[in-house]
Order: sequence, then C-alpha cells, then structure tokens
Amino acid sequence: MILLILGASWPLELLEKLRDKRMSGLVLAELASIVSRRRNVLHKTLRRIGARDELAVPVVLLYVLKRFGLEYRRIDGRGHIYPLGDFYLPLAIVIELSSKVRLKTLDLLHLAYIAALKEQGEEIHELVTVDDGFKREKEAIKRELKIQIKTIGIPL
Repeated sequence: MILLILGASWPLELLEKLRDKRMSGLVLAELASIVSRRRNVLHKTLRRIGARDELAVPVVLLYVLKRFGLEYRRIDGRGHIYPLGDFYLPLAIVIELSSKVRLKTLDLLHLAYIAALKEQGEEIHELVTVDDGFKREKEAIKRELKIQIKTIGIPL
C-alpha cells in the first residue's frame, strides 16, 4: 500500500497510475485547505451541481477520493509519553520520532500517521510525495518506519 501526501501541484496523471492508494486525515485536511482557498472555482462548481456552500469542501474531497481511487484511513487510539501523559496517537508518535528523524512538524505528522496506520494493521510500504524535505532523512525513515520514500518531481 502507498500513502500519499498530496499538494496543489501534484501531477494528476501520476496520481491516476498509482495503485493501492491511501490518505490519512492529515492529508485530507491539507487538501481541504487547498480547495477552500480556491473560492472562485469552488463557487462556480457549486452553482453547477446545486450544492450548498457548507458542503463545498466535503463534496470536492469526496470527488477527489472517488475520482482517483483513494481510500481514507482513520486513526484510532492514544499513546502515552512518559512523563507527559496521554496524547492522540499521531502526536505521541511525533514526539517519539522527533529525536530519530529530523524533519519539520508537518512532515513528522505525516510519518506519525503512517506509523499509527501500521499499528492498526495497515500494510504501508511506500510514501509518495512531491516534498523534497523527506529526501535527506530517507535512511532514518526507512530504519524507523520500514517504508520507502518516493519523491516525485513536478514538471515545469
């Protein structure tokens, strides 16, 4: 299985070619942010399909999931960090990973979602992203999460 980190500049033809694709809630939240900032396109689409404004972002997210054969995976659970206490599982994993993989918080969160999904039994073997930030920590990520990182370039 592949977990994707989507962005506004993803080449759609590549997204169509990949198989067995999953998205975390974090990726859906990022995609919602991208979609909501494109209000003019969003409102035109809403008028065409007759949807209410408050449904705009969820409708577009559902369309993207269906159109590209993506599956959303929810994270359940809590993790304990001694001596701090209980945290939402991805946040607990970020705190643990931060001393082993030197990345920005958002990138660590993506990795934490992968680790949490793997703990829930998902078989994730690869992370596909356009974010070059993962390249320099590729070996640490492979060691800690047992996944491959595939960074794809964006054609100019």
